[in-house]
Amino acid sequence: MKTNFKKISTLLVVLFSIGTQQVNAQNKKGGYVSVNTGYSMGTGQPNTIAAYLLQIINATEPSATTSTQEIAKINLGQGFNAGATFGYMFNKNIGLELGANYLMSSKTNTTNTSYSGDYKNNEISAKMIQIKPTIVFRGGYDKINPYAKLGMVIGSGKMIIDADYKDGADTFSTTLELNEGMPVGFQGSLGTLYKINEKFSLFAELDLISLSYAPKKGEYTKFVANGADVLSSMSVENKEIEFVDSFTNTGVSSPSTQPSKSPVIPFSFSSIGLNIGLQYHF
Repeated sequence: MKTNFKKISTLLVVLFSIGTQQVNAQNKKGGYVSVNTGYSMGTGQPNTIAAYLLQIINATEPSATTSTQEIAKINLGQGFNAGATFGYMFNKNIGLELGANYLMSSKTNTTNTSYSGDYKNNEISAKMIQIKPTIVFRGGYDKINPYAKLGMVIGSGKMIIDADYKDGADTFSTTLELNEGMPVGFQGSLGTLYKINEKFSLFAELDLISLSYAPKKGEYTKFVANGADVLSSMSVENKEIEFVDSFTNTGVSSPSTQPSKSPVIPFSFSSIGLNIGLQYHF
């Protein structure tokens, strides 16, 4: 009798343990980390302000009376990215994530040529770290688990504009870096998790970002004129730019020890892309 009771008790404990594990597995509660990489296509529009203030434009001037101009479509959100994410699911359906991505944008090239022999070639690129706090909604399924994410994007990075140009008998090669400022935008994703085992899952997701970046500072880090490096001899006014919402031009030259002023120029980092990655569950 006692032996049967022990067997029954042992069986109940085993069944209870299995049941508890199944409930926990179904609830999907707990933390996880993931790594990902992907490629995004920029969705930015032609930037009229940048075209004329920074002379980022495609143009040809075959004669003194004929010219064509096209405002460049600068897609700084386009390029490869890689990142890592920490997340926590409160239950099988809802959780929070905090991710960090590094974006290395593709390069945009513009060309401006003239019948006189003058020209200007620009190459624009950017690098940005993007912090992404998001809310996660999952279907709650076991093997294949669709999900959606909605949240914010907070960026920190810089833009680089390399230029080579000829003006009359003079030739120049410059690098202008635009930085500072903290852009804030929105992000949404649709994806699917594929469970490999209890600890690892693969995922693929379609990621949409809406983000605009307006640098606050600009500085030439390279300025070569007719083959000679003249950067060290340039004044602060000619070497640095401060982007402001508004300023008054009085016609009086600003001090050479202060940066020149320019209106704020917003650049699009909006994109749509595909990410793939691996997720580890604690």
